[in-house]
Amino acid sequence: ISQFTRQHFLHLWGDLKSWKTAKANIDACIDGLGPLIKLEHIQPRNIDAMVVRWRKSGVVAPATINRRLSCLSKLLGHAHRIGEINSIPSIKYLSEPKGRDYVFTDEILERMKNYSYTFEHVDGVWVSAFMDVVYFLLDTGCRSGELWKLELRDVFSRDNTRFVRFRAEHNKTNIERIIPLTDRAYGAAMRLKAGDIGYTKEQFRSDWQNVRTRLLEQDNPVFVPHSLRHTCATRLVTAGVPLVNVMKWMGHSNITTTMRYSHLNTSDLMGALDVMEGK
Repeated sequence: ISQFTRQHFLHLWGDLKSWKTAKANIDACIDGLGPLIKLEHIQPRNIDAMVVRWRKSGVVAPATINRRLSCLSKLLGHAHRIGEINSIPSIKYLSEPKGRDYVFTDEILERMKNYSYTFEHVDGVWVSAFMDVVYFLLDTGCRSGELWKLELRDVFSRDNTRFVRFRAEHNKTNIERIIPLTDRAYGAAMRLKAGDIGYTKEQFRSDWQNVRTRLLEQDNPVFVPHSLRHTCATRLVTAGVPLVNVMKWMGHSNITTTMRYSHLNTSDLMGALDVMEGK
């Protein structure tokens, strides 16, 4: 398995941005099954025993185990396709606990603002670079990495509306999207990208931890910047924005991801009620 993986890794995962993660996952499988095991000798019992060892270690989460098994399945599927093995052993995935979602309320955001450091901007307005990042992530729903890779040329105006372009090469789905900006998101982008603030992602990470501690949320695993993206999607759906439009706004690669928010909007069901009532 070790030799086969080295020969075919680039073909299977070389084009992925996350190829290092894929390598770590398949390497874990190689180590768990034994690097010298022949592909045709890999049976469900071998895979199950490997999973049991991972679970007993207590340091590998079910989601991580499933990602590893997914890589193994891809490798074995490729081996079967090119005739290296006659059949693909069945793989049993683990059930993953549903993670809790955190929605930032206006009250929490106001408290975060009160706890963040402010400074006087060049135009005499007191602003917080920390809250600029928070509001930009919240109003655009972008991933943190997309903000830090954003360039000033990606913010532009058209027909009296301001837009931001998130480039395909800056996100994991390879989807470019252009969305309109709120006034505060535009102001935040201008101060962060056009000014002389010099605020970095390392400073933001440090400030987030400080604010998180002051809010007594240091032990809350979902009080993280990515939950601002979840809050954005939640607000859009709750306001009645069609799921297809939410998918485009968020840059989801398929509607399945967006459907996790569908339960938040029942307005479309009222139309179905009218049909059933014969209205």
